[in-house]
Amino acid sequence: VEQLANQRLDFTPGERYSYSNLGYCLLGEAIANASGLSYKQVVEDIYRIEKRGLAFVVGGYLDDEVQYDFRNSDFHGESYHQLMDLHALGSAAGLSGSATAFAELFYEMANDNHANILAEPETKLCDTSVLWGCYGFALMHYQANNNPLKVFVQTGILPGVESAVLFDNQGGVTVYASGGW
Repeated sequence: VEQLANQRLDFTPGERYSYSNLGYCLLGEAIANASGLSYKQVVEDIYRIEKRGLAFVVGGYLDDEVQYDFRNSDFHGESYHQLMDLHALGSAAGLSGSATAFAELFYEMANDNHANILAEPETKLCDTSVLWGCYGFALMHYQANNNPLKVFVQTGILPGVESAVLFDNQGGVTVYASGGW
């Protein structure tokens, strides 16, 4: 939290649009402070992560985790977890599990009446007709002009692995996970 307090903003909030993981970090801390529990415990209590076969990545490979492909990484290698604070990334990234488990979790989250992750922010800075031009509360929103299909995307990148979850406004959920960059 001390490091977040010392971050210099790139621009005045509300002046323009920009995605940043810092919001997730602050939200994770706010949730922990408000609940008196760790962020990870709150997530476990609400979404039953462990029961779904998902786990937070905390350092090194989990027993059932695939080995990442670092051949196209010019900086990180298999010891990447020693260079990163994976505990601090918990609110922004760092879950491991099957694509099916993620699809089921995200489908439930997208249909939750209390925390609508598909909600679009109420700001004129948000342009859903431009790819990556609108980031909502948890997902990027995109709808090409005159196209009835709207998609919602969240990507995840750690060294040696990329993933994405895609929703559409017709109830579809797709999870993509790669073992390399």
